[in-house]
Amino acid sequence: MVMQEYLVWIGIYTVGAAMLVSGIAAYRGKWRRWVRHMMAYEMGKHPQFGFLMLYAGLAVVFGASAGVAGSLRAPDFLGIGFQALAGLSVLLCIAAVTRLPRPLLPAWYRRWIDNGAVKEDILHTGGDPVTTWVRKRAGR
Repeated sequence: MVMQEYLVWIGIYTVGAAMLVSGIAAYRGKWRRWVRHMMAYEMGKHPQFGFLMLYAGLAVVFGASAGVAGSLRAPDFLGIGFQALAGLSVLLCIAAVTRLPRPLLPAWYRRWIDNGAVKEDILHTGGDPVTTWVRKRAGR
């Protein structure tokens, strides 16, 4: 591989890592602001964009790993394994656009739905780190 190929793979992994970080923050409830707005492509009753970021990040990372395995002439089972994981992640992305099964939803999101899914409540329960930091500085 030449230097340009390394830079491309680094860029792809960086995008995948950014998606994973935001998806993990959404699952843990640290990033909740996305719940207030339904994206145009979401077909479910409640927004699930944050969860989509996690699964899309996994698909990008596994897909890139399959490409790297092929470029480095790694054993075939490695590339096929990464492709299978990327395919599973894409299926989870499709589920996140339509409707994720209840067991795949985090507890804070299930509670929010069970309590009526009031969009104004979502920021009062932890919002995003910046809002939390500002509230702490303001003494609230």
